[in-house]
Amino acid sequence: MPILKKIAALPNDQVEITAFGIRVNGQAIPNSKRLPTQVSTATSGSVPAGMVWLLSDYAPDSYDSRYFGPVPLTAVQATVRPLWVF
Repeated sequence: MPILKKIAALPNDQVEITAFGIRVNGQAIPNSKRLPTQVSTATSGSVPAGMVWLLSDYAPDSYDSRYFGPVPLTAVQATVRPLWVF
């Protein structure tokens, strides 16, 4: 089932998972703290070649790379851009 998420990190970016949230290349991502009730297999480190890190910064209960780690870039099916911003 496809999901719609932002790409937060690309290959070779450094992802750090902390008790306060996710940091990408030292930059804290707002609203990215993992929920304590969710099981996670994701670990901190460099995003491998051919992989991306998906993340929602608006939904604390979003099922994304915070919980399952990086995903293959080949799994990205489309790019979505805002049509109207106000």
